[in-house]
Formats: sequence, structure tokens, C-alpha cells
Amino acid sequence: MNIVDSLPFSRVKPSLMNKITQHPLKHLASLSVQGHDAFTFLQGQCTQDLSKIPDFGALPGAFCTPKGRVVANVWLYKVGNNNEAFELVCHESIAEVLYKHLKKYVPFFRGTTMTVSPSDELQASGHLGLGEKPGFMLNEHMSIELHSQLPEDSSATPWQIAEIENGVLWLSDSQSEQWIPQNVNLDSLNAVSFSKGCYTGQEVVARLHYKGSSKKRLFAVKSTIGFASKSLINQEGKAVGDVIQHIDAIPFSFALVVMKTEAAESPIFVTENEQVSVELLHSF
Repeated sequence: MNIVDSLPFSRVKPSLMNKITQHPLKHLASLSVQGHDAFTFLQGQCTQDLSKIPDFGALPGAFCTPKGRVVANVWLYKVGNNNEAFELVCHESIAEVLYKHLKKYVPFFRGTTMTVSPSDELQASGHLGLGEKPGFMLNEHMSIELHSQLPEDSSATPWQIAEIENGVLWLSDSQSEQWIPQNVNLDSLNAVSFSKGCYTGQEVVARLHYKGSSKKRLFAVKSTIGFASKSLINQEGKAVGDVIQHIDAIPFSFALVVMKTEAAESPIFVTENEQVSVELLHSF
């Protein structure tokens, strides 16, 4: 697993500071949840065990439908140490979707409020050092570290490539309710708790975990052409994977793909006409 524990950005070694570049994270937004019952409310909805989140720290998680489909995946940031304020960082297009989903349950928790902070109001930036550990900083408190070995002449957005290389997934509004957490490897990324108890969709997610395995998983891939086709095919021209996050660049484009695990053992391609092969980087 390439995603490591979140750390205060102040703990980055001073010797590395001059190697770090800053990248605005315009693709992200935040849903703020506050109130006396904020912890109880979120604990009954989120796949993550909120008691594991350190003060002024973050962990990945997701919110599901009763059928176990992921409405949105997030990074949960704990504001302070009293369990009464949390930030749910997500893709900017899915923030309103998540708000409407959770709004159905809020009336049962008096005093709990929610507000959406769009990308232009979210004070978040990515801190990336080529060959070092990049960090994701929110409101000058949180840094989620990744690992990356990017070439200095990379023509693509370094931060977006680092996300894909490390399996940092941001589901968009068009991808809401398409997959269960295991399809997008949220279980492998420590975003799902199988011991905390009930939450919406828990029965379906737990059943797959204990009684079977997902036939689809998340893979990182690259190719010499873009991934605008949104799907990958096998040698017979049959669709075997869905592109859910990508950055197109020269000489290589990168993507996160939900793909049938058996398909990863055979050649895969971007388009049927050109038969452009895809290099499998790794699974998560």
C-alpha cells in the first residue's frame, strides 16, 4: 500500500522544503459536518471508523447506499479533538451529491449541520517533491503523503500523475453508485472498517469481504495515447475495464481503471481500431 498515514505538514524535513512544489487542488471540494452529534452521525454512515482518525489528521473513507454502492469516496479530516467537526474532502463534482445523500439522515441528529465548500473556497494545496513524498495540505493542518518518482521533464500535471500512481481515487458525480468499495480497492487503502459495526451498506460490503472476493479491482495503467474512450478492451475487442480517472499527456497518459481481475493477466488495449496496448503499472 503506497498511501501512508497522514502527518502534520510541519513535520516535513526542512532539508526537503526547497524541493517541494505547490499545486492548487482545483478538482476538490469539502463538505463540513459540525455539531454535538457529528461523530455519531458520520459513524453510522461512513465505511471508515472515525475513532481511528487522529486529532487534526485524516483517513480515507466512503459513503454507500443501502445496497453497498459507493455514493462518494472522501478523505475525512478531523477538526480539533472534540469529535464535533469534520471535513469530508471529495471531488468537486460529487460534493452536492454527497450532501443530498447525507441530508436524508441529518434530521435524526439534532444540532448537526452540513455546508459545502466549493473548490474555490477550499484552502487545499498539494505539495510535491520530485522523487520525494508529496503531501496534500488542507487549511494548513493536514498532509496526506504519497510516494512518487516523477521525471523532472514530465509534461503532465505532476500531482495528478502522483495520485494515479498511488491509487488516490476521486469518484466524480457520473460515477456515483456504480461500484462497491472493493471494486475501487477502498478496502486495500484502509478506507473500510470491518470491525466497527453497522453503517449504511455495511451488510453488503461485509458479506463480500467474508464470503467471497471482488471480480473487479482498481488498477493503474499507462499508454502512449489518451484514455478518452473511457474503456479498455481485450484481444477479442470485448470491454474489460472502465477508466474512472486519467491524465492525458506526452509521451505517456496515465489512468486508474476498474477492471476484471482475470483480464489483467492478458494483453489489454485502449481502442479497438488502433489496438494500442496498455501497460499495467500495478494494482492496489
